[in-house]
Amino acid sequence: MNDRPNPTTRNWGATWVGLFIALFGILIVRAAVYAFYPPYSLPAAAWRESLNWLCAIALVLIIRFGELLPFRSVGIGRATIKSS
Repeated sequence: MNDRPNPTTRNWGATWVGLFIALFGILIVRAAVYAFYPPYSLPAAAWRESLNWLCAIALVLIIRFGELLPFRSVGIGRATIKSS
């Protein structure tokens, strides 16, 4: 009756990992850094910023390779250089 092939099932694991990092990544980084360093010190700030950037890079990689979506799906690359 139906000649069309079944649609592929989506892997939700990457989506849930990305959502967890997006929602709780900065909070976990802050708690982990403050457990080892005093809150207002240069090493704490350096580690915190580095790990926050690592969370952002992980999210970009999950979007591109885990969910197999283009960067335009989250708004990266939509504006032209002239409009920016």
